[in-house]
Formats: sequence, structure tokens, C-alpha cells
Amino acid sequence: MASTSSAPAPQPRLQLKDLQKNFGEVTQGTELQHAFSVTNAGDAPLVLRGIDKVAGCDARGVPKTLAPGESSVLDISCPSAIAGRFDTHLRVLSNDASAYNLEVQLVASVLPLLAMQPTMLEVHIAFGETNEQDFVLAGTRAHEARLTVKDTGDPVIEAKVVADANGGLAHVHVTTHGTRVGMITKNIVLATNLDSPSELLLPYSVQIKGTLEINPTNPVINLRVSGPKTTTIHVASSEPGFAVRAVRVLDGPFTTAFERGDAGNDYIVHVTMDESKMPQDVRGVTGDIEIVSNDHTEPSRKVPLLAFGTQNRVPVPPNP
Repeated sequence: MASTSSAPAPQPRLQLKDLQKNFGEVTQGTELQHAFSVTNAGDAPLVLRGIDKVAGCDARGVPKTLAPGESSVLDISCPSAIAGRFDTHLRVLSNDASAYNLEVQLVASVLPLLAMQPTMLEVHIAFGETNEQDFVLAGTRAHEARLTVKDTGDPVIEAKVVADANGGLAHVHVTTHGTRVGMITKNIVLATNLDSPSELLLPYSVQIKGTLEINPTNPVINLRVSGPKTTTIHVASSEPGFAVRAVRVLDGPFTTAFERGDAGNDYIVHVTMDESKMPQDVRGVTGDIEIVSNDHTEPSRKVPLLAFGTQNRVPVPPNP
């Protein structure tokens, strides 16, 4: 009896000569461009559709169709906008189902046009303290730049450009003043007197710690529990003679009360949600209170409140 089996249908097969291009060291802003050699090793037309567009990369001259046995190039370009290691994997898109996960890799070490060393200011100090650090200018255009301080972002930061007495690169001297308690995350903006980059950012994260302690810092009220919807906040300070003077509701359907704690230098703040001011099926509400004390590092602290969950109310039957 004759066989009725048929030959498999013709299929395209994507074949790349190389899967990686390492550009070595390049200057920030240089276009990373490479043409990968492509061959259709199958017996049906291969359609190159391009690449997954990652990190600003793109493919030129696509889509294109390659006949069986035909070779061409897949021309890929990527921007090098950010200094540091560039390492990107790009999936090649085609009608070859067996090559669905086929990727090419582009690698480079991108040298900055301008940068500060270290690259970020990180400070943790107590209220009343100061911190001083120096940052050196680096990069391929460092000798061309003429830095000036444009903006420090916050009054706790003082920055000045210091010229090198021997004609070397300038550095930036930064002083942090612990005059306000809290976390401050901003940037020092430096003008460069260059066309590109015209500005240089020095990011900073500053934590200034006072003597006032509040726990929890983000209190939560569970609306799903039965009975009064309330929570407590523990307030203390290492200062002698510490006293809470007032607790004010700034926003939200809340009431407050406070009393001295057992330790002598601490207080307990009671926060209760006023259910009469809440809709029946509310799922959450936020608000703020202000704790006023004689703590000299932080005489006023704003505390955010969150009440969540549909209220568990017992429905009242209508009058007969």
C-alpha cells in the first residue's frame, strides 16, 4: 500500500553570524550602531520585522524579506545617553517561529561628558550638626567646563566651587547644615558654561534627626473592627522637661486626646475616627494631625493618618 504522508511545509530559518557587539569605551552621547549579518537558512521566505524597542534602540531598513539562502544585515542603533555600563539584550522579530527568543546583545562602557565624583551626596546628621564634603569634577569635557552654582535645592545645603591652585580640575565644596529635622532629597544644579551639557546635577539625600520620637509614624485605623475606630501614637523626647502642648486635627474626620505616659518624658496620643462624619460604605479615608510640643528640634510634627476597610456597622431597622 502506498504511503500518504506528505513532506513538511517549507519554513524560514533565521541565522545570525554574531549575537553580540562590544563597543568598548565610548563617549556619552555617541550613537551605538552595528550591522548584524543575517541569513535565511530555511526553504521559505524570511521576514525580518525589526527588534523589541528597548533602551531607545531601533532597527533600520525593516521590515525586509530574504529569500531562501539570501543574506543581509540587521542594522541596529542605540543611544548612549547615560554614563556607565550599557548592556542591552534585544529580541529579533521575524516570521521564524523557532527563533522567537533569539536575541542580540550590545555592550559598551559609556564615559561621561561631565560627572561629579562621588556621584551623590549622602548625609546623616543630628539636628544642630554640620557636615562637609568635597566633590571632584570628572568626564571627557571636565577641562573645558567652568562651573558655577545655580541652585542648591534647599537652604540646608551650601555649595561653592573651589578652583585648583595648581590649575587642575575644580571641585565643589558642600556644607550641610542640620537646621531642620527630616529627610531631604533634591539636587544641586551646576551651570557648566558648555553647550552640552549646559547643566550638571549632583543629587543628595540628607537625613537630619531630631530628639522627638513618634511611633508609629504612619498610624492606621482598621474600619472593619467592631466598636470604636481608634489607634494610639507614642510620643517621646530625650529633652529634659519634655511636654506635649497640643494635638490638632488638620484634616479628616478624626478626634484626638492625649495623656502623659508612664515613662515621665512620653505621651500617648489617642486618635479616633468620628463615624458620624463618614458615609456608610466608605473604604478608606486619610487625614493629618499636628503634634505640638516643647521639643526644640521639632516643635511641630505633622503625622499622616489612614483609616481603611468598609465600616462594620449594624444597620438600624426603619421605624414601623
